[in-house]
Amino acid sequence: MAKLTRAQLQGHNHAMEMLNVDRDLTIDERFAILERYHEGATHSNAATSAFFTPVELATHFAMEVPAGGHILDLCAGIGALSVATLAYHQQNPGRHKFTLVELDPEYCKVARRLLPDATVICGSIFDPDVQAMLRKQRYDVAIANPPYGTLNAANGAAPRYTGKKCEYSVIDVASDLADIGVFLIPQESVPFKMSGVSQNTFDNGSEAYQKFQRETHIELQPNMGIDTSFAEKQWRGTSIRTEIALCDFREVRAARTAAETEKTTGQTNLFSAAA
Repeated sequence: MAKLTRAQLQGHNHAMEMLNVDRDLTIDERFAILERYHEGATHSNAATSAFFTPVELATHFAMEVPAGGHILDLCAGIGALSVATLAYHQQNPGRHKFTLVELDPEYCKVARRLLPDATVICGSIFDPDVQAMLRKQRYDVAIANPPYGTLNAANGAAPRYTGKKCEYSVIDVASDLADIGVFLIPQESVPFKMSGVSQNTFDNGSEAYQKFQRETHIELQPNMGIDTSFAEKQWRGTSIRTEIALCDFREVRAARTAAETEKTTGQTNLFSAAA
């Protein structure tokens, strides 16, 4: 558990009071709770890699999420990305459906209060039973600010990716569940730089990214030009440069099918030649 300042503790206590009011919360109240609820009040951020998305960054992220449809929020925390998406697209009421997956029971409880119409699943996205439950639905978009790196409580086996970066494992899982992906991940984990640089750059990515791409056929694409570097100092308990990465999982699944067909055909031809 982190040592909060007096102002942080007062803000967190105020958020808890707001969560307990006996009525529906307004959008403004939900954002106030997101601002004041402190993930370090009852948890060790570093141990769980539970660093909630800064609210201003979440609102910028929401600009990349298509309007409407069924949205799957993985490693959702208390639901900042989903609340921001709902608020950004509120001119289309009734067109959104949200399903959130979060490991921590306390965060799930808060998320249910902030998004009373959403389905909140408390469990690990790497749990086969959770994945089986998720496959019963169709999701238009998967969104996530997943735990980063290798030292966190959320790591688990991904369907194809064999490395240790949790953000890649989460995206691999998402690729089987949704048509489109929108993810907030470290700049070092994508093959482009758009944030905090004077000129956008695009390359083949790090060795870790290339391994991820080879094993999953997933190529992470840049967003419309959002520079997230403004939020580097807004994270609580850490400072990190991120990028908003996009992916069309329909193309990914088609590429996987083509690769499997080519592999099967090659094996058949080899067998025929040997015979």
